[in-house]
Amino acid sequence: MLGNLQRVDASSTYAPVAATSSIRILITLAARYQRHIYKTDIRAAFLNAECPADKPVFIRPPYGTDYPADIVPRLRRALYGLRVSPRLWNDEMTDRLLRLGFTRSDRDPSVYFQRSSTQHRRLVAILVTWVDDLLVCFLDDTTEGAML
Repeated sequence: MLGNLQRVDASSTYAPVAATSSIRILITLAARYQRHIYKTDIRAAFLNAECPADKPVFIRPPYGTDYPADIVPRLRRALYGLRVSPRLWNDEMTDRLLRLGFTRSDRDPSVYFQRSSTQHRRLVAILVTWVDDLLVCFLDDTTEGAML
């Protein structure tokens, strides 16, 4: 993919990354409550995001393939190098985290919280995203055991 040849407006390519202060707060909470921070990288993250049907992305056939001249391939999944890939992945990840019971922060869209389902709704997990990297701190032993 040649990113410099893709004509896309900035609003469709923007994907939030965590503020330094959010990462510092996560580290502070982990130290205060003597909890571990787990870091993970989502392999092939962009390939998990679907390209929207209302904004199709067409590509040239890869070199060395025998595509007929009258057929233009359409991407179904985002690829690395495509300008909209970070945004598509962020939207996909947000949908999945919300389905898992996380709540997105109002202050930093890269921070997600999970609260217990009990009456007191206490905080049990904090997740910070940075494109396809995640930092997770479980503030509850039960949640940590269940998630890992």
